[in-house]
Amino acid sequence: MNLNYGTKIGNKGGFINLSAEFNDRQKTNRSQNNNLIIFDQSAEDNFFAYDFANDPAQSRQIDDNLLAQNGLTRDDFNFQIGDAKIQNIQGFFNASIPLNDQIEFYANGGVSHREGTGYGFRRLPSETENVVASIFPFGFQPELNSVVTDLSSSVGFKFKFGEWKLDVSNTIGENKFVYDVSNTNNVSLGDNGQTDFKAGNHSFLQNTVNADISRLYKDIFHGLNVAFGGEYRFEKYKIVPGEENSYINGGAQSFPGFSPLNEVNENRNSVGVYADVEADVTEKLLIGVAGRYEDYTDFGNTINGKLSARYKILDNLFVRGAISSGFRAPSLHQQYFNNIATDAVDGQILNSGIFRNDSQVAKELGIPKLKEETSRNYSFGVVYSPTKKLHITADYYHIRIDNRIILTGNLGNDAEGNPVPALRDLFAQYGAQTGRFFTNAINTTTNGVDVVIDYDMNIGPGKMNLSLLYNYNDNKVDDQLNNIPPLFAGQEDVYYGPQERSLIETNTPKHKGTFAINYSLTKWNFLLRNTYFGQVIRDGFPFGGIQKHNGKVVTDITVAYKLTPKIQIALGANNLFDIFPDRQIYENSYYGVFKYAPVQMGTTGAYYFGRMSFTL
Repeated sequence: MNLNYGTKIGNKGGFINLSAEFNDRQKTNRSQNNNLIIFDQSAEDNFFAYDFANDPAQSRQIDDNLLAQNGLTRDDFNFQIGDAKIQNIQGFFNASIPLNDQIEFYANGGVSHREGTGYGFRRLPSETENVVASIFPFGFQPELNSVVTDLSSSVGFKFKFGEWKLDVSNTIGENKFVYDVSNTNNVSLGDNGQTDFKAGNHSFLQNTVNADISRLYKDIFHGLNVAFGGEYRFEKYKIVPGEENSYINGGAQSFPGFSPLNEVNENRNSVGVYADVEADVTEKLLIGVAGRYEDYTDFGNTINGKLSARYKILDNLFVRGAISSGFRAPSLHQQYFNNIATDAVDGQILNSGIFRNDSQVAKELGIPKLKEETSRNYSFGVVYSPTKKLHITADYYHIRIDNRIILTGNLGNDAEGNPVPALRDLFAQYGAQTGRFFTNAINTTTNGVDVVIDYDMNIGPGKMNLSLLYNYNDNKVDDQLNNIPPLFAGQEDVYYGPQERSLIETNTPKHKGTFAINYSLTKWNFLLRNTYFGQVIRDGFPFGGIQKHNGKVVTDITVAYKLTPKIQIALGANNLFDIFPDRQIYENSYYGVFKYAPVQMGTTGAYYFGRMSFTL
């Protein structure tokens, strides 16, 4: 449900606009029966999955017999795989009030409250080391309950001093993420242990003070625009521990709570100044030059610039291009986030930790300290309008990022997926079996093309718009990795392996296109949109395989009718034909648990809706 209200303030162009939104989305489930052993068969020396049983068929039959005895089916032990259950309510405002001819006050902001329920890996009764049988005789499906609150506000003043304009503002925003874990157990608490845990929270606050000054000189060249300004930014990141029972002795299954060892309360400041000059040097040539200086309390300073140009070949044909450099300091999250959670690592369910880059364990492994990412960007494009109703743009871009920050693979196993005792012992001190770190391990190059074609036409008494969007995006990771610790020399496939590399290079479509038809006829409106998601390739290294997921087309359709000037109804569907990615090959499915990979159009499937809009 969406509500929107706007009204004038005064008689000088002031206004306020208020909006609110509420949505309630239930979970989706894309589960299927799998090959994990359901009941404890350790007496038969059968563990984990039928694939490893002495007699797979007999092992499966043992489970089937026990299911029948308890009046259960295999469906009762499927994992919950799909979108989380989410309930969200949010409100926003936007206001502007001219105080006189030279000063305008403006403000905007919002609040959002979102409650969600996601799901961890199911704990089967065969996992006797993870399940308190007296509480959960048939295992359990852990629930990860979250409460996310977002707050934002911006206030400012716009001044006019003759030909000069000044904009001064302050913007503050905060995000808080609170975790609760339910329908789970902490094995160490035994038969009388709780099943719900408060697991802690993390939050991020940012406050920015900004001043921008600009002026247009109409009599220099064919117009010269000058802008400069400054910015002060304060950032704060916190992790607050959960209750003790959520993290002690292995913690709550699926998501052990944040412990005092995870606690974070860090902040930083940065100051930036910029200048931007843009000139119509001739009636056909526009040139822009911009520069920015930034200084961080934790990562030093940098100077970056941009040169851009546009040239009018004909009244309806332009070419444009730009060259720029970039700098991105590691975020506070990348520097300080750390936790332990359950993950599938090399075909096994393990407690995997994300450790701080400056932690003691990072020092013992020789993980280098984080530093800034730098980039160089080049683009060139053409804008062409053969007629007043047909518009075409085509742009090529090239992006080079050095010292790109990534999350390493799970360290603790070798390249074949076998445990490395020394690493396992080290991580065990922190309640984990494997560990990951943020590090500047790679350099990447991206080449791409964006094409947009838009055409308007009249068909009978109605109007039709045709639009075609196409994107080609090719990402490559350099063969040579950066700053590999000596301990992992020769183990590059563990530190940043084929699976992690494929997430950047081949896990998103190189080709994506959208063709949409929008037709309006008196009280009717029709929208038909087809989106093509190109082929992707996933690498299940080390135990999985390389799988190509074929390109697919997803169709969206909406039909709207205006009952009265103030009431409109609409019926439609996103992903009308219920298209999914190709099913995963067995080797990549975690023994049949995951039917689909989270690629291309995702795993939501068809979404049908009805909508009514009412204007007061």
